[in-house]
Amino acid sequence: MKNRAYRNLMLGGTAIFLVAPPASAQVLASVATAAATSTAADPSPTAPDQAGGGSQLEEIVVTGEKREGNIQRTPIAITAVSADSLAARNITQINQLDGLVPSLVTPRNGTPYRVISIRGIGSEATQTGSQPSVAYHLDGIYIANPIALGADLLDVARVEVLRGPQGTIFGQAAVGGVINNISNAPQLGKTDGYVQLGYGNYNYLRANAVVNVAVTDTLSIRAAGEHLSHDGYARLVTGYREDDANRWNGRISALWQPTSEFSALIRYQKFHANENGSAQKNINDPVANPRILTHDYPGLYKLDFQMASAELKYDLPWATLKSVSSYQDMKNDNHVDRDRSNVATVFFYDAIPLWHNTYRAYTQEVDISSKPGSRLEWVAGAYYVDYREKQNFVEFAGGGAQPATFNIPANASNGIPANLACLIHRGG
Repeated sequence: MKNRAYRNLMLGGTAIFLVAPPASAQVLASVATAAATSTAADPSPTAPDQAGGGSQLEEIVVTGEKREGNIQRTPIAITAVSADSLAARNITQINQLDGLVPSLVTPRNGTPYRVISIRGIGSEATQTGSQPSVAYHLDGIYIANPIALGADLLDVARVEVLRGPQGTIFGQAAVGGVINNISNAPQLGKTDGYVQLGYGNYNYLRANAVVNVAVTDTLSIRAAGEHLSHDGYARLVTGYREDDANRWNGRISALWQPTSEFSALIRYQKFHANENGSAQKNINDPVANPRILTHDYPGLYKLDFQMASAELKYDLPWATLKSVSSYQDMKNDNHVDRDRSNVATVFFYDAIPLWHNTYRAYTQEVDISSKPGSRLEWVAGAYYVDYREKQNFVEFAGGGAQPATFNIPANASNGIPANLACLIHRGG
């Protein structure tokens, strides 16, 4: 069966959000923020009280309302997780924030889609064109397809999680809340960098590097790259390993700020993963060992995601005007043993030898917002998106023995049935 869906959307409008700055310490920001954020949880010695021997906490800046502000003055239930907190917990993907951010749950549902819910509101739908109820943004840009959330975090400044409906500012896909991944921007007048390398069992290898170069007083370039790989943590009874990793991630960005009022930030990011798929065990699996799976069809997971963006910002005497443009492109291939058993030859079978997803999107957003600390805080803007998605899908399922046209086990060379190899769509 082949299923294709195309969408071409244009959303345009204006959203106005008026807020009176809090006059007391009754802040709506989550009490758990300090526990989830290293900069808020650990006392900062930057401003010690010499008389009393105390210290002050470092101010946490967030962009929960499409403009920068102090987290304690932002009237939203928001958690900001710093880069240090992510590194301390070895968090490399958004779906690993479970247990760190209150009310956030990111389970797998047996598909390449990332199922994210906040306060119990999310989306279990995996059909082409379905939109989640929790919006994911990368540097303020809405990522239109949930599969793209599988890209690893890279050179992160912080991750902000906004709980509760955010439709006024972020649109219809934010009924449950918003996750905003903020990456580090180039720093003017500074040239430095670092390299990190880690190795462990299962041939675990993680290498990342960041370099920031000041080209001139008004122009800086920042490049970041990461590679993560390890052998599979689980294996099929046939010996085929799953839950492995083989990922490459890179980003280059340039910041040009000719005056104190105007800045232009250009980014390009590319992510690639080619793995054997995730290990998910059938509850009726006869093998007690949780790392041994009695599947008869090997899994495969491939993801290619790239995004280019441009952010132009101009500070007026009374407001900030900002334009954000982006182009997104994603390709994803999957092979899945849906029944997660090895009884296809005698009883029943359910396997997906072809599941190919693609999407591309152009977005444009323009907004204008009040200056931080104004007596009346407001933001207004318009958003446009041109979005197309396509899905090719082949599934073999039945209540008897496997048909003669469905070869199990698959070819050892590429992990797909020999008679379906010609149907796999590679690139393009």
